[in-house]
Amino acid sequence: SHKYSKIYIKQAVDECITHPCYWLRGICPTTSTAVSSDDMPCSRLISMVGNVPNKGCWSSGTYYGDGSGGTFSSYPTLRRCGVGLCMLDLEGTLVFGISYKLPGEIQTVPRSEISALATLVEQVCEGSHITYIGDNLPVIEMYNKGYHRCSTAADFDLFKIIFSMSKTKTLHL
Repeated sequence: SHKYSKIYIKQAVDECITHPCYWLRGICPTTSTAVSSDDMPCSRLISMVGNVPNKGCWSSGTYYGDGSGGTFSSYPTLRRCGVGLCMLDLEGTLVFGISYKLPGEIQTVPRSEISALATLVEQVCEGSHITYIGDNLPVIEMYNKGYHRCSTAADFDLFKIIFSMSKTKTLHL
């Protein structure tokens, strides 16, 4: 054995019966791969860039939203999604932006994409005219099919916020 690995011989002998996957190869038990629920925020903890208006005071305009599945997006048990939302001026310069970790246990890219739009409708002023640019075509197409169609979606809780706030605030989205 290699001189650097000799320090692990006793530990390997002691643990090969209780944790053979670590020493003799194999699949790790879920208790060793589960991600702590402490890593899952319960609410949006927003990071801001630029001069972000107060909640409910965002003006009419064009907004861009995106969601990401992170480094381990191909592994559902490890996936942690993020959300970004920003406003650009007519020249394409950032006016302001926000980002946050997607709250909750359900961590999917479509959910993070829908969350961006839900956050936007919560933030804008009543009667705002909003152009929303998102890069997840299935999410945009689902929204464009209307409330009834979205009511069958897995992420209806977020679509419900979008439709409800749009109606309450008389938004033009």
